[in-house]
Amino acid sequence: MNEQWNDGGEQPSRRPFIILLLLISFFHLILPDSLASGYTTAVSLVGLGSASLFIMMARKNYRDYEFRNLSNAFLAFTSLFFMAELLQVMLGSMDFLHLLWLCGYALPIYACWKTVIKYGEYLEIRNFIITTLVVFSIAIALLIPIGIATSNSMLYSSTLKKTIALIYPYLDTLLLLSLLLLAQIYHRGKLELYWTTITVAIMLFTLGDLMNATAIALGTSAFLNFFASFYLLAYLYLAYGFGVLAKQKKKDTLMEPGRLYTVQQLFLINNPGLLMCYAGRQESQIDRDILGGMLTAVQNFIRDSFGGGEENDGESLKRLQYGGLEINIENGKHVFLALIVDGRGTEILHQRMRKTIQHLENRYEHVLKDWDGDLAGTQEITRELEYQFL
Repeated sequence: MNEQWNDGGEQPSRRPFIILLLLISFFHLILPDSLASGYTTAVSLVGLGSASLFIMMARKNYRDYEFRNLSNAFLAFTSLFFMAELLQVMLGSMDFLHLLWLCGYALPIYACWKTVIKYGEYLEIRNFIITTLVVFSIAIALLIPIGIATSNSMLYSSTLKKTIALIYPYLDTLLLLSLLLLAQIYHRGKLELYWTTITVAIMLFTLGDLMNATAIALGTSAFLNFFASFYLLAYLYLAYGFGVLAKQKKKDTLMEPGRLYTVQQLFLINNPGLLMCYAGRQESQIDRDILGGMLTAVQNFIRDSFGGGEENDGESLKRLQYGGLEINIENGKHVFLALIVDGRGTEILHQRMRKTIQHLENRYEHVLKDWDGDLAGTQEITRELEYQFL
């Protein structure tokens, strides 16, 4: 259940590397003004360029569809920011560059919220409400007064620049909220550390934009170099998060959230009710053959008793519950898969079960269709089931 996202093993201390990132991000504060500007620009380009490169490497390493969608969104985010920084060096500060920065937020916000909605069953409603209220309470308490002062500030003479300065913190807040919710969904999942790192990076963006908006509201630019350090650290942290991920081994179930259940035992049973494959976390006292026959009989009884009519064609028993244990069932053409789980089985689990059965029946149809009772012929199938669910 608590499988580590980096395939186990003792993780090396990240403290020295994080200290190095802090030193790089704040080093420009001790440089002369003539050098500080060039230094911050160079670090920004290196951080954003590295993040884009690592995102492409990580995206290439994993075939997971959900992960690729989010990777594409963050790739657009870092690429647009990199392009805006580069054009600013070449052309100077221009209004359309600020619009380019704003456009960078669109895809990650959309992709993150789409993922939050898809995996909503993994998010406790209490956590969702608390997180949303806290984030928006902070937004209302800080951003509205800053926004009013910013609109009256003379530091930005252009209405467009004032509007952009107002929008930035709100976009940060919206993206930060979605990442905080994703971090809760992926708590104890394979990407818990990854999401924590990305969330910290966006927190740094938010803090930098809040400080920048405050400076604009006060009509001063005296501390802009200090605020820039938070942007630099955010860029480097994004690169760090995707860089670590790019080094990991491939996983087919990379984007699976932290589970609400633990699979204790699995049974693959053919339509006549014979047990073909079994695996469990510990030795069970259950008579496996009797359980296989019982599940087959119960499904047949329910189908015969309640399944009349074309509207129920193909339907079957999905779940049996006893105390804290559940038996989750999915049927295929030749076999059905039953998982005994401790906790609550989810729709995502049933989707994985259906995909697994479809894969097994496509790959091992010659074994499953006319099984002769030889358990040696199903050992490879058992290993695949163990990899997927235990």
